[in-house]
Amino acid sequence: MKDFKGIYPAIMTPFDPQGAVSESSLRRIVNHALGVGVDGFYVCGGGGEGLLLTVPERQEVLEIVLDEVKGRSSVIAHVGAFQIPDVLTLARHANQAGADAVASMPPAYFYLPTIEGLVSFYSQVAEASALPVLAYNIPGRLPLNLDTQTFERLIQIPGVIGLKDSSGDLYQITLTAMINEGKIVVFNGEDGALWYGLMAGCVGGIGSTYPVMAHLFVDLYRAFKTGDLKLGLNLQRRINVIIREILKFNSLAAAKQILKWLDLDCGDPRPPTQPLNSEQAKELKTSLDKIGFFNLSH
Repeated sequence: MKDFKGIYPAIMTPFDPQGAVSESSLRRIVNHALGVGVDGFYVCGGGGEGLLLTVPERQEVLEIVLDEVKGRSSVIAHVGAFQIPDVLTLARHANQAGADAVASMPPAYFYLPTIEGLVSFYSQVAEASALPVLAYNIPGRLPLNLDTQTFERLIQIPGVIGLKDSSGDLYQITLTAMINEGKIVVFNGEDGALWYGLMAGCVGGIGSTYPVMAHLFVDLYRAFKTGDLKLGLNLQRRINVIIREILKFNSLAAAKQILKWLDLDCGDPRPPTQPLNSEQAKELKTSLDKIGFFNLSH
């Protein structure tokens, strides 16, 4: 099993003008991120619009990323979907395609699973993929919190090695990261709290704003590893000022617009998300100029 740690952009899925997956753009953004120094990729998560892609499209995206990476970094495939058979199809494919691990949000939408239902679900994912499995806690989007007590049950499932926690609850993350004497994989999923998540015991971060400023997150992680606390905190502050401007709009639409300005065009978001209109784009550009975003090395 690979040593999962470091900075993993939740890679955005680029679309061509007709709305199809753009292979050439995807290969370009993978290589750009590798050049910046990321440690891996998280494919078809929320930032990658995975839930808006068909199963064949998700398989295509993963295969392109893996082919372009060629073993230069780890690749985690997010296989969560609204239908469990789709999850298991994607989990099997991830293994066949050569992914290093899979992750999945829990099957909790209108229907709230019990702990027994969660154990059954993640057991099926682990069996289908035969790869290391990360659970995915994102209570801001789903009516369920995989708290420490719940995760203590999930980590007992053979194949489940950890989770991505996007709760931003540092108290909870600290306790979860202590399970099994800290010998589990906990990725921080709240971009604005990466520095604090690392201090709470996270092994790294997975984030949807990483693609627009991956160099800052890479530098932050390196500062943590070298014990440069002042630099790390200053980088998190700089990141959060940028995130604040992004969150004034639809974050996905804003991030895709920024990538166009950075010559890493990913096309427009897939409907129902709409791209920024001209006035919104102008407002975002002005605010980013004011904080010196485009003067940063990307």
